[in-house]
Amino acid sequence: AIFAGDMGHRDEVLTCDIHILGRLLCTAGMDNTVKIWRLDTTDIATAIFESNSKATKPHIVHDPFPVFSTLDIHSNYVDCARFLGNFIISKSTENKIILWTPDVQRVQRVQHEYNLLTGIPQLVGPSSEDNDDEQTNNFTLEPPKWPLRGATPAASALFLRNFNLPHAQIWFMRFALNHSHSFLAAGNQRGSVSLWNLDDDSLESPPITRFHHPKGKVHAVRQVAFSPDSNLLAFCCDDASVSVFDISDLNNTNQ
Repeated sequence: AIFAGDMGHRDEVLTCDIHILGRLLCTAGMDNTVKIWRLDTTDIATAIFESNSKATKPHIVHDPFPVFSTLDIHSNYVDCARFLGNFIISKSTENKIILWTPDVQRVQRVQHEYNLLTGIPQLVGPSSEDNDDEQTNNFTLEPPKWPLRGATPAASALFLRNFNLPHAQIWFMRFALNHSHSFLAAGNQRGSVSLWNLDDDSLESPPITRFHHPKGKVHAVRQVAFSPDSNLLAFCCDDASVSVFDISDLNNTNQ
């Protein structure tokens, strides 16, 4: 499938992530927007099935309409965005990482008013009563479709938590979540990596610890990663170095 067109991104896409259930795709990039697309439509499901068949020429699906799009979260390039359960966590060049969720109820209300003004039939997914087993954290897995033509109504989001990350004013510095989504790690321009406990529900909780370049050098940390068992944390810097820290004590304490 190709996700682009009338309501797609207007500049380079820098990051994407697939929801754990495989039904939604989150994308973000240099147009400062975060967009969510459906992966469970009949056309896409058919294309996936056909792509696994040697007897059938794969059919490429084009989808120009995300189910959610917002400029409300960041004011600059969005270089990393991930699903955290049914929430979204994303960062830009604003010295912080933001945990948020689409305000589905407001989006549906705005869309309904937009449709009444434009005369476009309402294209809203099944009601919450029909999808209680798929409703979690105020984010439906069947988000409303935008009108098929015309401008997209202004989307809205609920801000849930900020993770302050000083000295992170350049782009392309990626954060990471561990396998169980209990830890968040991100680096900055000074060779330092902050580690947060996501089980702490404070609005702006400080990191539980920080790691620094082993040689004390000040180089931007471009990427961090956890081992599958969450006992190791690795990060790479602009000086082409890769550092690995043992965080098994923190991991065992958090379990």
